[in-house]
Amino acid sequence: MGTLVPGAFDDGYITTPVGLIVPMGKNCRARREVVASPQRLGQNCVMTLIHGTSVAFADGDQWSAVVLQGPSGVGKSDLALRLIDNGARLVADDQVALAALDGRVTASAPKRLSGLLEVRGLGIVERPYLETANVVLVCELCVPEDIARMPEAETVRLAGVAVSLLRLAPFENSAPAKLRLGVDLARRGILARNL
Repeated sequence: MGTLVPGAFDDGYITTPVGLIVPMGKNCRARREVVASPQRLGQNCVMTLIHGTSVAFADGDQWSAVVLQGPSGVGKSDLALRLIDNGARLVADDQVALAALDGRVTASAPKRLSGLLEVRGLGIVERPYLETANVVLVCELCVPEDIARMPEAETVRLAGVAVSLLRLAPFENSAPAKLRLGVDLARRGILARNL
């Protein structure tokens, strides 16, 4: 497992013992950092800890999660706060524990970070959170010029499972609405076909 030292919300303090850094996309400067190497938890379950933020949206009595990724300071926590302010629920901030079982991926927070969200200017605050949610989308946060107007369908692998990928500029006014729409389309299996 990776080592986490004081200052968990500062990328400079996270170590990756396997040194695994995976490029995220051909049109974006963001990179995915694996904080800990994947672990097998039984025959069909794989767990991975990654750098990112996850929030979930209600769909009846189910919750569908998105994993926000991008470099430190790109706006993951800021976008998550805006989404939470409009009804989404925090799953994890800074580090996301992913578990894959039978072709589905779930997100949760490492126990010591559960319910904590970094809010620039306020510090680390406690927020209501979900213990786990099914991941339907990965959102790579980029600068606007790195986002194609009419993108090709793309997926990324989380804990060995293919998940739809969406790129967004997090500080655009429409970012929360685009992300909600992306989660809805991914949840219904439409996103990969329409992009």
